[in-house]
Order: sequence, then C-alpha cells, then structure tokens
Amino acid sequence: MRVFIALFLLTAAAVTGLFALMHGDPRPQLKAAVERATPPIPALPDPAGVVQVEPAQPPGAGIHKCVKRGQVVYTDQPCPKDHDQRALDPERSRIVTLPATKPAAPAGQNVAKPASGGLDIAEDGSVRRAP
Repeated sequence: MRVFIALFLLTAAAVTGLFALMHGDPRPQLKAAVERATPPIPALPDPAGVVQVEPAQPPGAGIHKCVKRGQVVYTDQPCPKDHDQRALDPERSRIVTLPATKPAAPAGQNVAKPASGGLDIAEDGSVRRAP
C-alpha cells in the first residue's frame, strides 16, 4: 500500500513539473484574471463636502411605551402619571411618525374610521390601536 502511495505522489509531482515546463508559471495569468474581475473601489468622499443631516428627533428624545390597564400608548413625551412606562423591544418595535393632530374632515363628508386593529390618533395626539 505504501508503494502505491509513493508512486502516486511521484507521478503527481512529475505531471505538475511537466505542466509547468510546457506552459510556464500560471501565477501571473491568475493575478491578471483576478485584477480584471475585481471592480474598482471608489475613494471615500471628502469629509468637508459631506452635508450634515438633522436627526428626525432631537438628541435625548425617545419613544416611550406607556401602559394603562392593558392599553398601550407610544409617545415622544414622558408617560402620564397614571400610566406605567415599559421598555421598548428594538427587535419588535418599528417607529412610524404620524401627525400630532387629525386632519379636519371636509364639510359634508363622513369621517373615515380606522379598520379594526389599525392605529387611531386621539384628540390629545396620542396614538392608539383601534378597537
């Protein structure tokens, strides 16, 4: 068995040597192929030319989850005294900004009610789940 392994290794070395003698070293061709396949990486922008964007909320302002008798209200203000503040789960919370007041309905038109389970904006500006 050892003899077969030794013969196999010698044969593989001979074939590799003959290939290198006939075709030359393949490394320069491989390097050229890699350089052709690699896209150019653009330079980073100059920091002096970057426009600063103001955050959607001022620093330190956060979303508060307020709970009262099983009803959950999300607000950017501190929770009222009769509500318990709970921690937000960032994996399950998706923040959506809504107007603070309901738009007035045009005269003579019925006010649309949110679908069951949808979000409703109360008169005080708080967002609640519709019954």
